[in-house]
Amino acid sequence: MNTLLGVVALLLSGCLLVPLLMLCKGAIAPVAAGWGIRCCFAIMQGLGLVALPESDSDAVTFQQSAVLWANASWSELLAAFNPTQSYLYSWVGAALYKLFGVNPLVFHSLNVFLGSLAVLLTYALAREFVDRRTARKLCWIAALFPFAVLYSSVLLREMMIVASLMGGLLLTVRWVRTGAASRLLGAAAAFAVAALFHGGMAIALVGLAIVCFRESSSSFWSMLVTRRVNPRLLVTGIVASAALAGLVVHAVTGGMQLSSVGDTAERFSIGASDVVADQAEQRTSGGAAYPDIVASEGITDSIWVMPARIAYFLFSPFPWDIKSPGHLLGLFSSVMFFLIAIALVRSRKVIAHDRGMQAVLLIAALLVLVYSLGTYNVGTAVRHRTKVFFALIALCSVPSLKRKLVLHK
Repeated sequence: MNTLLGVVALLLSGCLLVPLLMLCKGAIAPVAAGWGIRCCFAIMQGLGLVALPESDSDAVTFQQSAVLWANASWSELLAAFNPTQSYLYSWVGAALYKLFGVNPLVFHSLNVFLGSLAVLLTYALAREFVDRRTARKLCWIAALFPFAVLYSSVLLREMMIVASLMGGLLLTVRWVRTGAASRLLGAAAAFAVAALFHGGMAIALVGLAIVCFRESSSSFWSMLVTRRVNPRLLVTGIVASAALAGLVVHAVTGGMQLSSVGDTAERFSIGASDVVADQAEQRTSGGAAYPDIVASEGITDSIWVMPARIAYFLFSPFPWDIKSPGHLLGLFSSVMFFLIAIALVRSRKVIAHDRGMQAVLLIAALLVLVYSLGTYNVGTAVRHRTKVFFALIALCSVPSLKRKLVLHK
């Protein structure tokens, strides 16, 4: 009976995708295939048939916390709600268990839905920049990328974060195109939801503020020079950039509690270098740790080694870092991000003429920068860079590998 309930929950996750697919018919095949693969892995993991990578440690803790809260009363569960803590994801799982019964597949169905939704949103975002055929190819990559499948099949919060991020990016692009206030508010709300599940995602709101300031400034300059202006873009850009800038100032000076980050004021304080040093010492242990030359011991060192940290975040493990069979899995992710980097370089002319693409690239670059600062080992790098994988894929308007046909006489 419990297994049947879990299968029904998975089928329900697929049904919820159908109305959205009707709006993006070009994504039906890749999203359906991706959903099916994710369901298979989720069933194998949920029923204990296999133990997928990353299914221990954090995933076990999230599951145990969800079961514990699910056995409490509704009043106790509501009282346990705390959006500033890392276990908000467990709280969501507990709410599902209270509604449908304690069954791991019920919790897994949420990740399957969100992972499939992220694939759909990748198509929708790519469709803003490229033709339907190219967008469908990019959607297939997002659907079949092994680490995207993995994090949709285990009880980790990655897909909750990714789906919110991709929704925010799509709405940001559509605001840049139209200036509609509803799109901008939706983007800010989506980024805020992502930040609830991991505080590092709050940098997306900073990126949104920069985009708003840039677009409003450009619109104002256009009004002065050509007397042509999109009034909605100008007004919403000025208001939003001021509001978001005020939020950033408050976070730096007054402090805000963010999941997995803690108090933001402490992070920007003079003593923050001690915090960084402690984190580096705690997280750069084991076979997957960054080399000593890359691992920083304070904020000053982080600035000096930033280029190397970004390279390790995006492309590790390098061949000289392979020390166990498990590292070979990360090597596949490294190759994929090398190909993405090549495709982005080849797409630079297209990006240079599309303000929507520039907005996405800016926010993705800020996320890479922040997560590079807070990552100290290869395993965590693979996990965190999957958060920006979908956004970067959507920007690849020119393929990284392109054959040229040469005719010989």
